[in-house]
Amino acid sequence: KESYSDKTIIKNMQKLVGDIKQIPPMYSAVKVNGKKLYEYARNGEDVKRPIRQIHVNSFEFIKSSFNKNIGQQIIEFKVDCSKGTYVRTLVTQLGELLNVPAVMKSLVRTRSGQFTLDRSLTLEDIEEKIRSKKIMDYIFSLDQIFTYYPKVNLSMRQWEKVKNGGFLKLDLDSKIVCLTYSNKVKAIYQQYKDGYFKPLKMFLNNN
Repeated sequence: KESYSDKTIIKNMQKLVGDIKQIPPMYSAVKVNGKKLYEYARNGEDVKRPIRQIHVNSFEFIKSSFNKNIGQQIIEFKVDCSKGTYVRTLVTQLGELLNVPAVMKSLVRTRSGQFTLDRSLTLEDIEEKIRSKKIMDYIFSLDQIFTYYPKVNLSMRQWEKVKNGGFLKLDLDSKIVCLTYSNKVKAIYQQYKDGYFKPLKMFLNNN
């Protein structure tokens, strides 16, 4: 089997950029009828998996290598995608476009939200930063951490409810919302039902 040219690989990778549909793998935590897919898989049960829409911001080709002895091509890439994207499924989809079976060999998460791998610290790094009194350069405030959640700035009346752990009626599609008061994060709420949100995590003393 001949290797695919970089041009052919890149052309097909671009077909998977934007809003695309995925079927989650059987060994995943997606729930069907209240049961996780991997539980069905472990029991040898077959179940119809839901088709989900995800978004791929970018799917970048880095390099590829080809082993002539076994006819295997390894493609290195970088992907920026939405929450809920299965990268191993994305690899399978690329293989389907190239008309060959494809599996993911390894995966390194380089970013989640605003947290990046190049800003992460090992335990040894943390100890050194503490000794050199530079640790605060690597600590995020609560108000920085939750920037990727939809935010609602509370009125005084809503704040009184939140302080007592009350439910809030909000016109939002999101399952999770960050609640702020006086521009300070005070709570993370999750959607309950019929537009009502309930407490998930409270930060009432974040002043």
